[in-house]
Amino acid sequence: MKKIISIILFLSIWGSAFSQNLPVDTSKNNFFRNEIRINLNYFLGLFKNQTDLPYTTSVSLSGNHFINDKTFMRFDVGFGYTLSDTKKDTVPHAKYKDLEQSYGIGLGRELKISKRFAFYYGGEADFQPTYNETNQPISSSNGTGFVMQTTSARNLYYGGTIFMGVKIYLFSRISLSTETKADLLFSKSTNKTQYDLTPALNTTSTTNGFSTAYYLPATIYLNVRLGKNKK
Repeated sequence: MKKIISIILFLSIWGSAFSQNLPVDTSKNNFFRNEIRINLNYFLGLFKNQTDLPYTTSVSLSGNHFINDKTFMRFDVGFGYTLSDTKKDTVPHAKYKDLEQSYGIGLGRELKISKRFAFYYGGEADFQPTYNETNQPISSSNGTGFVMQTTSARNLYYGGTIFMGVKIYLFSRISLSTETKADLLFSKSTNKTQYDLTPALNTTSTTNGFSTAYYLPATIYLNVRLGKNKK
């Protein structure tokens, strides 16, 4: 958290020093319609010792479409995929894969606090399907070899999110933001365990539930306004 706050303060000071000739448009009737939000978590993660980065692929795209100078529609699309394969000389190799998706659409309001600072808040409908599967060898009951066990979990989360955050304008089209949010999600999970040589032992279970979660500000977004200035 201290690193995130330090980066925001540094970029805010840097933006103030180099944008004296590029004043932020504070007119109530002038605004750019579209805004792309770039999640900077990946770049911050490069400073950490993460050995799984080469095996993990994650992509996210987020943006706002301003209906007027204060009200915007938010769109979020995310995709993550992880695949690992462990090979040994004496036993069959084990595999693990994980697929995550997220989709969101909502409404928000942005209010200018000063020339460079703004506060925003809103709500969003979320839909998050996930799937993970593990294939691993286990010793057979008679001790003569190995049986491949496949366990899988298919999860579906859906519900709503309430968010609020602050934004720092570096230039008229470029800003940084961070936010906090609370999730209220229903869930449905289907878990399966299967055996290649003993299908009579296969099992399937389904669980339904509801959960809430609160997230402190932990991500910095780089926001870029696109299009012509609307009047």
